[in-house]
Amino acid sequence: NFAPDAARVLLAAGDFDRAAPWVELAGRPELRAIANFAQISRNDNVSIADAIAALKARDADAASRQADLLVTLASALSMPLNGVDTAPLLRAAHAGTVPNGTLWLDQQQAAKAGRLGETVLTTILLASAGDHLSTEPIEQAQVIAGLEAVGLEPDARALAVEAALDAGI
Repeated sequence: NFAPDAARVLLAAGDFDRAAPWVELAGRPELRAIANFAQISRNDNVSIADAIAALKARDADAASRQADLLVTLASALSMPLNGVDTAPLLRAAHAGTVPNGTLWLDQQQAAKAGRLGETVLTTILLASAGDHLSTEPIEQAQVIAGLEAVGLEPDARALAVEAALDAGI
């Protein structure tokens, strides 16, 4: 089916208006959730639980990691987690790299004080993992919060879309 691929390409390109009909045609709950991140058609009835079920049906091995990211992104964007049972998503910590604590604190302080340039710079450093976007849910939540705090909600939403797509959602 071409519709899910077309929707993902247009979402990744930031062409949200042209992505909307493809998202609807695809009929995939996870794409509806990502479209909601972009506010294509703000819909509080988008079911994150249905999106998680669709991810499990598509690739059970990747679904746990993807569901964790999806729930974290939705929560960071203040979307309701309609019907989501988070208990199955709880798991032991895993090995990974975390940004420097001072960088993390600096981003929080800059965002709280409304220092736009410093917030954006530290956010870029937090969001990246080498030459690509970090897939760590907690890092993405922090990045989104920082951007929203300085009035960059459209950029925060675009980053959430990119993080979800990069994770294979």
